Amino acid sequence: SLLEFCREPELMLEVYENYDCDVHCTNLFETLVKFLVRNSCPPEGVDCSRAGFSPLHRLALSGLVSILHSIALRCEGHRHYTGEGDM
Repeated sequence: SLLEFCREPELMLEVYENYDCDVHCTNLFETLVKFLVRNSCPPEGVDCSRAGFSPLHRLALSGLVSILHSIALRCEGHRHYTGEGDM
């Protein structure tokens, strides 16, 4: 599923490197993230207290969180690798 795809940190990196960084390919990672952002919450003007989040909203938000988590892990690993992070 799309959510399982988002939960694979190395796969997300590979998609970005092999598609978004190639001028001859479509920006697949960007397209995926835009889709998830667009579907992670109800449209403006919808009463969330009445309608609430649908299962699609929850799945899209979970996919975004998974992608952000994998980016954060890579940044954290890089910070430790370079000796930064002693705050």
